Amino acid sequence: MKPFEMTTWVNPTKHTQTFDLFEGPGEIHKIVIPPGGKESIPAKYDQAIRTERDGVVVAGLAPMLVPEGRESVPVHQAIGASAAAGDAERKLESATGTTAGGLTLDAAAALQAQLETVMAELAALKAYRMPPQQEVSGAAAQPPVPPAPSSPQPQPTREPRPR
Repeated sequence: MKPFEMTTWVNPTKHTQTFDLFEGPGEIHKIVIPPGGKESIPAKYDQAIRTERDGVVVAGLAPMLVPEGRESVPVHQAIGASAAAGDAERKLESATGTTAGGLTLDAAAALQAQLETVMAELAALKAYRMPPQQEVSGAAAQPPVPPAPSSPQPQPTREPRPR
């Protein structure tokens, strides 16, 4: 393999294929190939993208992709199930920004659904938003006492009435 040799990968599926290629520390390249799309990628990543053994795809970051000009070969059943779980995890990751890992995917999806429900309820409450209620106690039922004036005011005097 020459240093700058490229392989063009074709996505024959009905789903967008997304995966990351690691070039080195801090250098991650996100590859996105739409249904029916093509992407030229350095050939040094061929085995990482798709690994075949005895005419069957057995591993890879995007095992459903096919090198341009080659016929499609069967994908091992375990890879097919794993790819389906990967699709669900990618959907969850795009919705939440976090990844769940295969074993906790169902629990994470259930929690995501609960979170969406709670967020919708919170938005509805904020839209309705009632004015804050004041606490009422025995003293609060009486009218408030005006504050005392800051300077003394003359008090009116009362003359006695004749009888």
